[in-house]
Amino acid sequence: MKNLLSTVRAEQVTPYHMTMLRSIDETDFRGVCRKAKEELQKQGAVPDSGFLVEGILVLKQYYAIAALDSRNMHAVSDAIDPFWHAHILHTEEYFEFCSRIFGHYLHHHPLDHESDRDVKVMDRLYRYTVWCYDQFFNYVNPTFFPKELPVYRLVCKHQLVTTEEIWQNGILPENPEMQPQVFL
Repeated sequence: MKNLLSTVRAEQVTPYHMTMLRSIDETDFRGVCRKAKEELQKQGAVPDSGFLVEGILVLKQYYAIAALDSRNMHAVSDAIDPFWHAHILHTEEYFEFCSRIFGHYLHHHPLDHESDRDVKVMDRLYRYTVWCYDQFFNYVNPTFFPKELPVYRLVCKHQLVTTEEIWQNGILPENPEMQPQVFL
């Protein structure tokens, strides 16, 4: 698996966050990789090992964004989503991972494409997440996290990280447009 830490702009992160990022990097994602491959193959895709390695790296980066910018919500593309789903399907491992990294289970919230309002909010969340990737990473694979994403490829977001210590150590300030109430 590719190393998350090699993609991080070190000047942006604190020692507190480096510990979290190392823990994400040291997590065994082999089962997630196998499950993602199986699910992608069911959809007719033929993912090679390079694609799978990149998918796991971008998933690690997504988790890193949730920890680094814990005061705000973020969205993923449809290319990352199968990897997140594969991780969630490993329920015990995912629960342990979330507890260790975020202090609680990180829920997956799918987008209702029939709600114009929710689509606009998810698009704003995705664009903000792209901006965050540019702030925190020196490498982002555009296949998995393109700068521009058509709305039909918007799929989901995670809940806000609410663990007090992690929230207090968020690097970026709270952005009112990236909060849960925008979906109410």
